[in-house]
Amino acid sequence: MPAVDTDVASGRKHPRICHTTLGPGGGEQSASCLVASCAVASTIPPEVPVFDKSIVYLVAGILVAAGVIGYRFTSRDAYENAAYVVELADGDFELRLYPELTLASTAMQGSLSGEDGSFMRLFGYISGKNARQEKIAMTVPVFMQSGDDETTSMQFVVPQALAEVGAPEPSAEGVRLTTRPAGRYAVVRFAGELTKATEELQRERLEGWMKARGLSPATPVASSAGYDPPWTPDFLRRNEVLIQLQVAPQE
Repeated sequence: MPAVDTDVASGRKHPRICHTTLGPGGGEQSASCLVASCAVASTIPPEVPVFDKSIVYLVAGILVAAGVIGYRFTSRDAYENAAYVVELADGDFELRLYPELTLASTAMQGSLSGEDGSFMRLFGYISGKNARQEKIAMTVPVFMQSGDDETTSMQFVVPQALAEVGAPEPSAEGVRLTTRPAGRYAVVRFAGELTKATEELQRERLEGWMKARGLSPATPVASSAGYDPPWTPDFLRRNEVLIQLQVAPQE
């Protein structure tokens, strides 16, 4: 019966095979033993490298921080916002008082995203295509104004300080300066994509809210407003539909 060795680490017993060499006259000269340790090697699991989770957290933190900073300086918070005063807030709905706004305006067709070139015409105006070749700061929101004759215009708001001293006249064809009258507006705010379908749906919501409060429109047309660059995720977008209200009679 072969001798048995015990593996200290695992507690397993393994047979020991010995070979004896006889010397002259039959005496034992040497002996060598081989422990059948193949089974031991096969039962020891390979070493698994330890993954440092702190590195993952660090990289993830850096990426998140970079994304937040990038979004902060390319989002609506980075631009001057058209001034208004909130008179009443009710969930998604507000009553606002707007001052007169100076607008750079151009006709648009098709979708409300400016794919027909309307956005780039206005961007050209604030980039220097004007009588003074002056660069003008971008503002928010971008208005889409429906007209009485079923036409639509895209409009950039001229920064307030520039409007007070006089905005330069556009030099590009199809762009003009106009004013949006001061007044009281009913507004509904919503996220998602701004399309003609969502604009119509939100307008119906706004009209229902106005009717429930006895508010009458000053004009049968509405305008919409988009606040975000095109790469903003839909759920983070800020869109609005606005309807100017009749001036309440003074008592």
